[in-house]
Amino acid sequence: MLGQPDRQTIRVALLGFAAVLVLLAFPRKEIGMTGLLAVVGWAAFATIILGWLLRSNAVPTATIVAAIMLAYTQGLGDAAEDGLRYGGFHPTGESVVRAMLGVGVFLGTAAVVSRLVSSFVDRRAKPRKAAPSLPDEMLVKAMLIFLFATFIAALATGLWSFWGDRSVALGESGGFVKLELFYAPTLVVTAWFGTLARRDENAALGLGSSNRQLGWRIWAMAGALGLMLFALQSRRLMVVVGLMLVFVMITTTDRRQIRTMVARAFALAGLLFVFSTASAGWRELSTESGVSVADRFEGAIDAVGDSRAFEQIESRLTYLWFDATSHQLMDTGIDLSMSELALSNFAVAIPRLLFPDKNEVEQLACENYLEGLSLPDDLPCTPSGEGALWAGFLGIMFAGLIAGLNLGTAEVLVRRRGLPRIVGLYLLIPYAMLETGVFGFIAGIRLGLIGTGFVWIVAIGIRLLGAGRAGGRRGGAHASSPLR
Repeated sequence: MLGQPDRQTIRVALLGFAAVLVLLAFPRKEIGMTGLLAVVGWAAFATIILGWLLRSNAVPTATIVAAIMLAYTQGLGDAAEDGLRYGGFHPTGESVVRAMLGVGVFLGTAAVVSRLVSSFVDRRAKPRKAAPSLPDEMLVKAMLIFLFATFIAALATGLWSFWGDRSVALGESGGFVKLELFYAPTLVVTAWFGTLARRDENAALGLGSSNRQLGWRIWAMAGALGLMLFALQSRRLMVVVGLMLVFVMITTTDRRQIRTMVARAFALAGLLFVFSTASAGWRELSTESGVSVADRFEGAIDAVGDSRAFEQIESRLTYLWFDATSHQLMDTGIDLSMSELALSNFAVAIPRLLFPDKNEVEQLACENYLEGLSLPDDLPCTPSGEGALWAGFLGIMFAGLIAGLNLGTAEVLVRRRGLPRIVGLYLLIPYAMLETGVFGFIAGIRLGLIGTGFVWIVAIGIRLLGAGRAGGRRGGAHASSPLR
């Protein structure tokens, strides 16, 4: 068990995070009292809830909560004043404020339930003295091998990025599991696993260790983020991995190293800034045929710092718009069924080998209940938005309860290390993707069980291969001994 994080370090970090939120949310069109109150209230709420989670060493829950906060922050001040314009529906400023209150209720409920679950298990758990049966070093090797296999499968099917042919993933062909669908989550889980393994040594990325140790770990994380940019094209996953890294640094840094931590946090933020803006140019050329990889890299470099990159990022941050739309439509009789959504998610998650008739179950999402309203086809179905459509703020609390149970379970598993840690990290993936409904955790359970199963098989193979080589070396040395 790790020691208690330094409170002064957490206060400095929270001040920086609140400043980022204010900068992103501050009104740019017209400064009004409603917009200012929304910005200040949102930053204050973030400081309170994240401070509580970080002081409790609840890094996984804090990571997801912070990621969701950032997703709802950009343009908040202007939206609270004048509403939002996107697609065919334009929610009012009042609906935006109600949506932010709903997101606060969702995150608060999820955080409280998560801490209750993990605290309950911690109080009743017996001391574990034995080391994991499979050491972290072996599991990392197994995860890298599995990651390579999933990457090859993704290249073969055109799913090496989120701009790939999604129909391949949803098609009828395939056996028990499609490996290509595990590439993105396994890449993120591998980065998280390595980061938390360092936390267990009471040094986040080498803080408190030698500079030589620190150097290669920073470059390793930079390489992982770069791979996400040019292979996955997912700014969301890049940001969430960066948040996990920063929160681990915060919870393992004492006050004597605050300046070092702040400098490294700024360096990581700069890296994320470059990658997220460069992805605009890469994506633009990725949609054109006959463009070489060199041209795509050149387009990505040209997009760094370009205002068009910021406009593209802002135009895709539609989570606040969806929640505000949901609150404006709450009283119009939207007949959203939680039981139907749950059944649909279960049917999608169960492999066809176990459920041959899964295609007979209708695949549902929030879009199905909003047909005929001239809204975009691909809506960002958020848990808080779906909860609002179902039963208003009570529905939002229900969504927070579900999310809290998932996050609390992940916290418990992550602290146990070894294979349970990998399962727990997979459970976080749906919420790291942000666009997940109330029952998105079901996909996380599928990822956790199947992905960890593959990693376990590879790790056992590595152990048997290592044992066989060691036995061969011992046997050869024994046979050639001059004492025989």
